[in-house]
Amino acid sequence: MTVNKPPIYLVANEVWDTGHCYLPFGIMFVGRALMDAGWKVRLFHLHRGEEDIVYDAVQSEQPLFVGVSTIIGPTLSRDIAISRKLKEMKQTVVWGGVFASMVPEMVLQQGFVDFVVKGEAEKSAPELAEAVFAKTSPGDIPGVCWREGEQVRINPGCNWPEDLDQFQPGWELIDLKKYFRQFPGRNDYFWQMFFSRGCPHACSFCYNRLDEERKIWRTNSLSYWEAQLEYLEKNLPQKIGVLVLAGDNAFGDPGRAWEMVEHFHRPWSGQARIELVNDEFVRRCEDTRAVYLGFGLESGSDRMLKIYNKGISSAQAMAAVERLASLKAVVDLGVIFFGPDETIEDRRLTVEFMAKARAKNPYLFFAINCFWAFPQTPLWEKVIAQGWRPPKNLDEWATRFIDFMEVYGWTRKKWARTYSVARLLYAHPRAGGELVPARARKILYRRLHNFQFDWPIEEVLRFAYRNYMRWRGKEPGSFSIEE
Repeated sequence: MTVNKPPIYLVANEVWDTGHCYLPFGIMFVGRALMDAGWKVRLFHLHRGEEDIVYDAVQSEQPLFVGVSTIIGPTLSRDIAISRKLKEMKQTVVWGGVFASMVPEMVLQQGFVDFVVKGEAEKSAPELAEAVFAKTSPGDIPGVCWREGEQVRINPGCNWPEDLDQFQPGWELIDLKKYFRQFPGRNDYFWQMFFSRGCPHACSFCYNRLDEERKIWRTNSLSYWEAQLEYLEKNLPQKIGVLVLAGDNAFGDPGRAWEMVEHFHRPWSGQARIELVNDEFVRRCEDTRAVYLGFGLESGSDRMLKIYNKGISSAQAMAAVERLASLKAVVDLGVIFFGPDETIEDRRLTVEFMAKARAKNPYLFFAINCFWAFPQTPLWEKVIAQGWRPPKNLDEWATRFIDFMEVYGWTRKKWARTYSVARLLYAHPRAGGELVPARARKILYRRLHNFQFDWPIEEVLRFAYRNYMRWRGKEPGSFSIEE
């Protein structure tokens, strides 16, 4: 007898207000695994204000459960709101993703989430679906967490997929054309490929420290990637011009990464460790037509680099910047301000590094970040010992995920001003032209270097900048990196 199974809904909240920043890969892999197990799946990748699409669908179709993909960041408040509403509608709610995997007990104690699936869920999610459908306990399904009365059960592990070629993202679950965008500064289009999982390095702030399995770098076979590209290029409006190697660290195994980019020999973008940058690295990047390279620098202070366990020095990083200057590729260096035990001198060293590095490479820019503390990471206890009060519930997590800077007496308004100045000075390559005149740059640099942000000068500058750019009639930082 054929059993009529209800559908399963999956929800991911988009960071951007319009368009899409990233493909929701995690939940796409889970969706495809559920489909392969015989379930009908719908995926909702929502912008702010689109939540009624899910609520209307739930009322008309009554899914088995609604799975929500969670991260620490600005979308968490929407994950919470959607889940509360779905629970009011008598729906079974399942959370997964990085955030839920960090604090499953807190998530389940809130009362509006029924199950948490930790880590990679391609194997666990279909097993949980069968248990929910049969109205039985999840039992010993790895990585599944739930409440039994007043007790929270947390199953260890997560049944990590070893052979990644078994699994692929559910391309059928999304409108591919919505994610096919022109690469900045080029005339061709790019596509993100979820190239790798895990990272073998030990940065003390990183969520990959949560589980032993996350420390193992994995990727797929070349034949797998060939099949993926063949499918995509049959279903996209035109050929993929730039391959973006998505994941935590594309060069976790440099040999496999080079095998990939050299095999497909088309322009590419990816993340790597800055200590890999030597003359051979630069030569191979040039030979394989790298157009965008991202590196996690984190700080210009050697003391902070040791706290972050980066395994590099600021001198090594500057030498890498100088080598990369010969490449006509955009270089993105990530930096973090207000980390644990950071001093004003540490912050000034980072600002000085940013100024020197950007002067050496016209295609270099910086991604500006404020320190976030992740539970269960090596720095978690350190920030608590320094006086930070960790969030007590999900609503606090949604509003306080970047408030560690307050330990230093730095308010959100002052951070907004710091961020604005740092972005004006360093968040775009010089090749696109400077956003502010030279005299103003000197004033802003002095303000950032001294970290004097008590007066709202940035709000005035932002107003002037917007009018200036409107008068110029062009996007800030626009430039070409065509071959």
